Amino acid sequence: MNSRQRQQMEALLRSLPKTEQDRLYREAASVRAQDQKRRRSERKRFEDLDAPRPSGAKRRGDPIREHVLKILAREQAGGDDGGRGGAGDAPETSVGVAVFVGARRCLVRPDASAGDGSCDVECLLTPELAGRQQAGLCVGDRVAYAPAGDERREQNTLTQVLPRRTVLSRRDPRTGEARAIVANVDAVVVVVSVVGPPLHPRLIDRYLIAIEDSWVENASGSHADDPEPAQAIIAVNKTDLLDDLPSAARTAEMAKLDPYRELGVPIVVCSASDGRGMDELRALLVGKTVALVGHSGVGKSSLANALDPRLGADVGTIGDAANRGRHTTTGAQLYRIDHDPAGAAHEPFWVIDTPGIRAFTLESLTPAQLRDSFPELRRLRQGCRFNDCTHAHEPGCAVVAAVESGGLSRARFDAYRRLLEEIEAGPRLPSQRIRPEYEDDPS
Repeated sequence: MNSRQRQQMEALLRSLPKTEQDRLYREAASVRAQDQKRRRSERKRFEDLDAPRPSGAKRRGDPIREHVLKILAREQAGGDDGGRGGAGDAPETSVGVAVFVGARRCLVRPDASAGDGSCDVECLLTPELAGRQQAGLCVGDRVAYAPAGDERREQNTLTQVLPRRTVLSRRDPRTGEARAIVANVDAVVVVVSVVGPPLHPRLIDRYLIAIEDSWVENASGSHADDPEPAQAIIAVNKTDLLDDLPSAARTAEMAKLDPYRELGVPIVVCSASDGRGMDELRALLVGKTVALVGHSGVGKSSLANALDPRLGADVGTIGDAANRGRHTTTGAQLYRIDHDPAGAAHEPFWVIDTPGIRAFTLESLTPAQLRDSFPELRRLRQGCRFNDCTHAHEPGCAVVAAVESGGLSRARFDAYRRLLEEIEAGPRLPSQRIRPEYEDDPS
């Protein structure tokens, strides 16, 4: 594009209505994300081959406006209507958020709707999207779809998944493949319970690592490339069951959460059955899109119903004598909440209720990535003698010194060491299964 063409496209872009400008920026963000992914793949290929970069493979600036102008120029080349109005052109698309994803189908809430679910539309997935929906499409994704309306398109069809701000993912315990759980959330509420099922710090540790890595690099479409992970919140449900325990047992159970309090993670002690703590939890969620995640049977759907009884999310009971939860929620689903149980209106927030899990395995982390996933280790590592200190056996380790002096939680350090040993030993998926622990297992 020469300078004269650029000036023309700049002038045309400024003259377009905001809705059309927003569409162009969304398309440009998607194109840019694909280009960046391709360049990263090329760089890795040449690094793996220990070869010099080819000509033109050097890193260079990639402003999103350049992509916008190129898309606009291509559309103008197709005709005065932007290449969108002719009989043979691609159909107009609408934009919304995926509120439920099933086999070959997706439920979408259009941006133009009231947001209460009354105007949700069912969309067919293209074969390409259906083939990669475990990783490429999940609840919370912003999507574009072609509405039904003529003989060529008898049903709404999902055409594109727009770039994500955040994505929470885990590795499938059977195949080892990455699976997206939710996308574009502002906060992730790790729901745990007491007594049935027992509280599992090991599962919390894994979720905190995944949340810390939930930001998506340069894919938001904004001009400021400053990604942030989702906020972590811990909700301790079923605390009414503590009332039947001796005082010492109650204290010991709640003390398991002390390392997370020291990290500054908000912790809400609540009970969906009697309502305690629900106002505090609601105050943390107002105005946000949040996901409820956790072990099977901890009461995620019950919490969603306690936040707004009108939801009617399915709930279940504990499955067996080992206090192991059943899978009641079979697929993630997004709800809009704008009232409390007393009927009082408040600023809305959006809750994604996710299926419970019995195993949470992280994607293949390197030891360096694991260290970066523990904020307290990042703060201390500058005092280590070696820049690549693993905090496992090296002399002059500031992290080990902090643990021995009481300046760092031994429980969190032990969690880090366990995960480090798993990484160094290689994938052993069955050993990472999370089950209730008894007797001498302190976690």
